[in-house]
Parts: sequence; C-alpha cells; structure tokens
Amino acid sequence: MFATLLRYQQTLLDLCARLRWLGPLALRLGFGYFWLETGWAKLHNLDGAIARFVDWGLPLPMWSAPLSAGVEFLGGALLILGLLTRFTSLVMAFNHPDSALKPFGVRFSVRRGACAGATTRRGE
Repeated sequence: MFATLLRYQQTLLDLCARLRWLGPLALRLGFGYFWLETGWAKLHNLDGAIARFVDWGLPLPMWSAPLSAGVEFLGGALLILGLLTRFTSLVMAFNHPDSALKPFGVRFSVRRGACAGATTRRGE
C-alpha cells in the first residue's frame, strides 16, 4: 500500500511539473486582458480620462492621461502575446506606482499628487 501511495505521489508531481506553464499563462492572459480593456476605454474616452486626472491632481493631465492609456493598452496586448513581459511589467509598474508599491506598505494620496502623497503605514 505504501508503494502505491508513493507511485501516486510521483505521478502527481510529474503532472504538476508538466503543467507548471499553466499558472503564468493564466496570469498573463488575465492581467493582459484587464490592462488592454482599461487602456482601450481610456483611449476612446480621453476627455473623461483627462478630467479624472485633473480631479485627482495628477501633473500634466493633457500628457499623462493619453500616455497612461497607451501604456495600458500596449502593455496589455504585449502581456497577452507573451512578448517582452519583463520589460512590459516594469513599464506598467512605473505607470502605476501605487499598485506596484502597495505590497510594501506605501500608499499614495492622489489629491496631493501621486509622488508627493507617498506615505508608509507607520507615517500616516
């Protein structure tokens, strides 16, 4: 019986090793679709995106809103296709520093500007 359990365990481990590509693929497709869709929406409603950037107090909304929309759209497409994924992820992290730094305890207050409002949890 113990030998049978070891065989089942080895079979399961072999299956997991063969399917290890499935997790990164699912993440790329999910995040890529999300960013592609949000970029597409901003590109087709640039006036609304610029108005939101003005409301949030972000600098140069006439430049930063179209740039952000283009980065999201192109970055999402590249993630879906699996092209330049590391570079794309780095550019997306600079496009959204609030999302990239949130796991490290850094929060942004967009009313004061994205960079000016950075605080840590201890500094609140």
